[in-house]
Amino acid sequence: DSEVDVDTESESGSSDGENSSQIHPTPTFHHSQSVPIATGSSTQQEQQEEQQQQLKHSQSLPLPKRPVLSRSGSQTGLTQESIDAVAWVHSIPWLCKPLIPGLFNLANACLKWASFVYVAASIAEMLSVGLELILSVLVARGVRKRQISSMRWAGVLLVVAGLVIVQIAAAMYSTSNNGNNDTGTEDDNEADVYPWVGSFLIVGQCVTAAGQDMAEELFLQESEFPAMLLLGMEGVVGLVFGIPLYLIYAPETPTETMENFRQSSWKVDYVVNLTVIFTATGIFNILATGATSSMTRNMWKNCRTLMVWMTGLIIFYSTGDDDLGEAWIIPGSFFVLGGFLVMIFGIFVYYKTG
Repeated sequence: DSEVDVDTESESGSSDGENSSQIHPTPTFHHSQSVPIATGSSTQQEQQEEQQQQLKHSQSLPLPKRPVLSRSGSQTGLTQESIDAVAWVHSIPWLCKPLIPGLFNLANACLKWASFVYVAASIAEMLSVGLELILSVLVARGVRKRQISSMRWAGVLLVVAGLVIVQIAAAMYSTSNNGNNDTGTEDDNEADVYPWVGSFLIVGQCVTAAGQDMAEELFLQESEFPAMLLLGMEGVVGLVFGIPLYLIYAPETPTETMENFRQSSWKVDYVVNLTVIFTATGIFNILATGATSSMTRNMWKNCRTLMVWMTGLIIFYSTGDDDLGEAWIIPGSFFVLGGFLVMIFGIFVYYKTG
């Protein structure tokens, strides 16, 4: 019986051990052995590995270029070097920006009006617009670092050549008239004694005009300065600095000026209309600079001489007034017409390959 009991107990013990092992398995693993992972954990690990592969792939790709800021005006010939070359514009205080083109404009006006004392207005206009065009191209290349194609240079030189032809024709006509006229005004005599003064004043006027045009282009296109606000603040600068110049150098006192206005009503009309014309001209000029460039603006400014000449012809043959109008003279007028045709062809070349 005891043997039977022992065997029974051992069997029962072994059966209990088997059941307990089946119910509570406690497997042990070495640290070097892999532990089974549940299905959810496996999916998470695959996602992490996929993200790591995507990250490695993105790091192997070249970095995207920094987007270029949108700028107004003509982008022809502008490069990254052009943007870096004028980065100093952003360091100028906002209120000081209109001061620069305003002072250039004031100096430009003073030198231009003074040149009329020594050089005929028509000749001075032709000289100034041609020289301003060349200087604006040089400033655009030197300061703005704008790339200028060889054909655009050819267009500029053709325009200047046309202006030279017009000037020669006008000078020949002026010389023939002076030979037939023995009398002359005080200004004419002063111009004969100091002919080099007029040329010096025209060169100075063109330099200041080129500086004003480039300053306006930089502030409008790089600093996004409002065009009309810039024009108005330039006018304020000219008024603040112009009034002291008038009080110092004017040949008459303000009281005498007002008395002249009272005696001649047409002078008041003249001043008012001249102010309106100057304002309209300034608006169109600064809007053209903001939309294109100072170089392109000066290119088209040469057509102003053509418009003046055509207007003079119309006035003369409609009214017969040779003081305000201009007659068609043979062969001088043909030279003038040929010079203007060369100018128009130069503008065509400028835009054809620009």
